[in-house]
Amino acid sequence: MKYADDAMVACVFREVPKNGKILEFEFLDERFANFFSFAGFDFVSLSSDEKLVKAAKNAMLGGETFYNLNDFDFSAFDFDCLLCHLFISYTDKTQNFIENLKKILQANKKFIVSALSPNDSRAKNGIKGFESSELKELFKDFKNLDINLMQTTYENKSIIDEYFIITGKKHENTK
Repeated sequence: MKYADDAMVACVFREVPKNGKILEFEFLDERFANFFSFAGFDFVSLSSDEKLVKAAKNAMLGGETFYNLNDFDFSAFDFDCLLCHLFISYTDKTQNFIENLKKILQANKKFIVSALSPNDSRAKNGIKGFESSELKELFKDFKNLDINLMQTTYENKSIIDEYFIITGKKHENTK
C-alpha cells in the first residue's frame, strides 16, 4: 500500500472540517483516497485518465470513490475542499488545470494543491519543478493564497523531496 504524504495530510486536517467532503482533482494514484476514506472523510477522486480510474478502482476496496472527470456530476457533491497532489508538475497543460480549477471550485471553497520545486529529485525528464514566483503568477486569480515549501532531507542535508503546498480560495466573482 502507498502512504499519503504527511505534509498534505497535515494541511487537510488543518483546512477541512472533521468528516468533511474532499474532492481530489486529477489524482495520480489511490493513496489519498485510501487514507482519507479510512479517516472518516467523504472523499471522491477524479481523473481525466480512464486507465488510471480503472487501476485505482481495482487497487482499493470501495472503488466507487474514483470517477472519470467527464462522467462526474459536480452538482451532486458539495465539497469543502479540492485537493490535488503534484498533478501540475506532471502535466504540460498547467493553464488548463487552472481554468478547470476555476470552473470546478465553488465560490469561497478551499483548495490544496502541491507542485514540485526545481530542487526536487523528480523534477527532470519532463516533470516540471516550479519556483514560488511562478506559482504566485499561476494562482493569481485566487484569494487567501498561501505557498509553503516542504522538504525531506537525508542526514547529510541533501534534499530528497522538495515541493510546495499551495492553499487558497476562489473569489466570489471568478468564473
